[in-house]
Amino acid sequence: MSAREVNELVIICEQLLNEYSVSTKKKWEVDNTTWGINLFAEELKTLCLTALDQKKKVIAVGD
Repeated sequence: MSAREVNELVIICEQLLNEYSVSTKKKWEVDNTTWGINLFAEELKTLCLTALDQKKKVIAVGD
């Protein structure tokens, strides 16, 4: 992915985090789907921002 595409992915992650926001760190207070989406979006956003900072590319493999 180019830097532009990685930036777009960061924006998508931010939208997911807004849509599936979690205001607690207590997993049992949140349904599993929301918790999973939030966790995935946070980790992917961190990965993308790190890649941009280090001028690396992000490669997606699989479906």
